[in-house]
This record gives sequence, structure tokens and C-alpha cells, in this order.
Amino acid sequence: MGNVTFNRNADFSNSQILDLYWDEVNMESNTKEKLVLDFSNTYINRRVLANTTIVGKADFTDAIFETVYIENFNATQPRFAGAQFREQEFIDGYCCSRVCISLDCMCNVSQPSGECPAGRSNVNVSAPLTCFPADATVSRPDGLVVRMEDLQYADKVAVGDGSHSDVFFFGHRSPHPVSEFVSIHHAGSQTPLRLSPGHYLYVDGKLRTARSVRPGDRLRGADGEYDLFVLNVKRQQLRGLYAPTSVHGDLVVDGVMVSSYTDVMHPGLAHKLLHPLRLLYRYGLDAVVSRVTALHQTSFAHVPRAIGIPHGPQAVDN
Repeated sequence: MGNVTFNRNADFSNSQILDLYWDEVNMESNTKEKLVLDFSNTYINRRVLANTTIVGKADFTDAIFETVYIENFNATQPRFAGAQFREQEFIDGYCCSRVCISLDCMCNVSQPSGECPAGRSNVNVSAPLTCFPADATVSRPDGLVVRMEDLQYADKVAVGDGSHSDVFFFGHRSPHPVSEFVSIHHAGSQTPLRLSPGHYLYVDGKLRTARSVRPGDRLRGADGEYDLFVLNVKRQQLRGLYAPTSVHGDLVVDGVMVSSYTDVMHPGLAHKLLHPLRLLYRYGLDAVVSRVTALHQTSFAHVPRAIGIPHGPQAVDN
């Protein structure tokens, strides 16, 4: 099953679900009410939550997961209290024994130790909410092309229409993890744009997440024109997690104009929340800003979740 949309509460509680695959689930109400996708007290087998975005509440209270691999899972208000993962190793790249401490669930209950066995994969599928791979490129004012892994704090980079702006903040800056990215091939270059599924870029006059881009869409190039036609979109595992933020708010990455922000929260709100750091940077208090950056380099996404800020929309009008 592909994309699924519910216009009312969806109740699958107290059920048995076998071999179900949902790529994207949207809970869209005509009112301001937050809809609920209810899988409480449900037995779930096979790959159920791969590459899944749920806009709405997701209730898996007391659910039983049998051989389910959860990856790229993004829900507004997920509940896993009392859930049992019988043969599960990883939840969004982390051992379930670690994740269940905060989610109040039970990890690998079929194993005597209750601990995760040796991992079968080194792919981290939670961080791609916020990043570019190590070999993605940006351009400096002198025309020099720089890889993400070589980009430095306070470097000036192209942001589109011939303008440049300083990089003053890194949400992530990790060279080693291997993660899954969206690879967007377009007619403007043989080099695809690689970025996280939830990263915003300019598509057909709107800010849209990378996961929403489809063949035939038009991307915004470095000159500001929407003349880069998308040929195909793939998923690709690449090394490195880098999330630079410019003072301007945009970046030109691999020749395509993108936002510095992701659907961790609404991009307008993200830009406003970083305004105090931009002021500190502009007034020469670089050391303070760099210390804040260091605090966020491995925990960019969990902060808005912790304080209850909802995820950003799939598309935002310019």
C-alpha cells in the first residue's frame, strides 16, 4: 500500500495485522482536531513502519511487534507505552533497548537478556531528518566548490541569485554515520541533489520536503529560476551528516537552491527561533554561538519534540 490519507480517526486497535506496508500516512481533519491512528493492543507482523510519516497522533500502546524494522518513522505524537518488540533490533537507527527507556516499551522480549543482538546494519535512519551527506557541495564567493565535510563555521557560501551568506550554525556535523538520503536527479546537472527526506527545498514556487519531490517537478537553481526539471528520485545510503545554517536562511547545495531548515518544525518558526543566535553572531560573539552549535550537533531534532513544537508541513508557500 502506498500513501494513505484518513479524514477521521482510524481505529485498528485490538487487531492482527500481517504484511502491511504504508509509505506515508496523513491524518487530515477539516477541523483543528488532531486525528488519531490507533494501533493499541494490536499484533503487528512484518515491515509496517518503513519510511513512514504520520501527520497526526499515532497510538501503539500495548501493541506487539513481531519482526518489524522501524525506520524513518515520523509522527506528531507517537505513543509506545507497554509495547513489546519481540525480535526488533533498531528503532530509527538506535538499539530498541535504548529507545524503550524513554518510550516505556519492552525490547526483544523473546530473548533472555532483553538486549539488542549485534546490529545487522550501520545505517542511521533518524538523523537524515536534518542533513546533507559529506560529499554534497556548496560554493564560496571566489567560486571555489567546497564539500560539506570541509565546510567551516563562518564560511561564506552561495545562497542564490548571486548572493552569499555566512554559515553560523551547524545542526549536525558528523563525518562517519552512513544514512539514507533522497537523491534527486534533474536535467540541470549530472550530479544529483542529495539531502534528507524532511529537508525543505524550492519546488514549483513552494518550499517542499525532499520526500515529496516527484519526476516532472521543477527545482530552483542558483540563478533563482525554476528551470531544473526532476528526472527521477531515488533513496541512497551515503556517509556523513551535515546540517549548515546560513544567516540568510537558504543555501545553494549541489547547484540547487534549498532551505537551511527541515520539517523538524515550520521553517518560518525555525528562522525566528535562531534570530538571537544570528544577532550574537553579527555582533561578534562567535564563541557563544559556536558553543550552542556544539550542543546541537548530535541532537538537532529532539529539542522541538521535547517542548511540543509540531512538525513542519509538507509544503510551504513562498
